[in-house]
Amino acid sequence: GFWGTDFSAQFAILSNLDWYARGALVRAKDLEKNNYLPNIPADRIETGLTYKLKNIGSLRENRLTVNTLLVSKQHREPDFDFAPAPKGYNLWDLNFSTRIPFNTQGLHTSLGVNNIFNISYKEYMNRFRYFSHEMGRNISLKIRYEF
Repeated sequence: GFWGTDFSAQFAILSNLDWYARGALVRAKDLEKNNYLPNIPADRIETGLTYKLKNIGSLRENRLTVNTLLVSKQHREPDFDFAPAPKGYNLWDLNFSTRIPFNTQGLHTSLGVNNIFNISYKEYMNRFRYFSHEMGRNISLKIRYEF
């Protein structure tokens, strides 16, 4: 048997504050051998808040987002995996995005910090999990120009 679901929801708490949640779960089992199928992702849910800030000087469409990703341990693993499934984990991210007017268009920029608390974790779906952890804290600056 093989089934699963994805879900997402968004709700405007205030005119300038949104809450969102999304998640996924998948179940897969070889019914003849009564064994779980390999490479099936663990259950996960992500939830966050986005705060829409007022214009700051020439900065427009300012947004501050904080979110958390909660991934459970994969308890439905096959009998023949090389190593036991890694434990679950919880990651926190923070992102600020804005639009800077430039010529007739704009520069869309964002500054984000993923895995704020530098949690050491292994993703069940990554085959490198047998050898190493996932990337720790990551700080990124993105700039997109529309033309």
